Amino acid sequence: MSTMKNISILLLTTILLVSCELYEQDDYTQEYVIESYLIADQKLPNVYLSTTSPIFEEYNRDNNGVSNATVVVREYDLQGNLNWTEPLTHIQNGAYNTNNESLLVRPRHRYTLEVTIQSDNHIIRAETVVPDTFSIRTINATSLVYQGPQQFELDLSPSFYPGRQGYYVFANETLDPENAEFTPFYADADGDREDFYQVSSGIVNETSTGQNGNTVIELKFPWIGIAFFGPNRLSTSAIDDNMYDFIRSVSIQQGGSTQSPGEIENFISNVEGGIGVFGSYAQVSVDVEVLKPGAN
Repeated sequence: MSTMKNISILLLTTILLVSCELYEQDDYTQEYVIESYLIADQKLPNVYLSTTSPIFEEYNRDNNGVSNATVVVREYDLQGNLNWTEPLTHIQNGAYNTNNESLLVRPRHRYTLEVTIQSDNHIIRAETVVPDTFSIRTINATSLVYQGPQQFELDLSPSFYPGRQGYYVFANETLDPENAEFTPFYADADGDREDFYQVSSGIVNETSTGQNGNTVIELKFPWIGIAFFGPNRLSTSAIDDNMYDFIRSVSIQQGGSTQSPGEIENFISNVEGGIGVFGSYAQVSVDVEVLKPGAN
């Protein structure tokens, strides 16, 4: 993926949300918002720290950014042994990152986040266990006619996650957003064109596919998940518990979306001393071509 704001897919894609759900004025108390998505085998990402906005004030992560904080990330193995401690540096608008470009997010490791607000010593904590990497073993075709007799079919190795089966989000992204033509299902859909650059499924688990514990997960990608003809990228993300809770609670409320945690109310947050998402995922993708019927 890219970043969870692109879900990265996600968020992938699927996971980040869109309406204007702000906190009810009578209940509003300003809270700190954490947003960071760790991707297996990628560089340690930015951690974004901001505050919520009351009703009648639009939330903007940059405008609400908090700069006066000490932010520390630690890596542990699954046996609880500490591997390293990394203080992050404030860049701008509440974004913190590491100066150590060699730090990669490792699958099957636990990462903790500790934020201390310098003005009042308020502490925010969160942690995530990164899902194991996995792979696309086979794909039946990389170029198919839209709604033809075949669909894109992928065989995936499962992603290990301690203590439970794997949870996945499947997504598609157009690789030619400016020029690609809508597929018929989306041609008359409500919303802006960019709303459909990425289309994603809900959460799928191994049990629901009937393949829990098997060595291969078979995915038949539905045509309804493809919004544009031309080059597309099919992605599968194995998600951690925090992203699972976030996507599930947002989907129940809104049917899915693309907003930041600071814009959504009443979602499941696993952040202590604040709200938001400190989550992780592993991802695989493959590029395909979706042909118009009748194309040579």
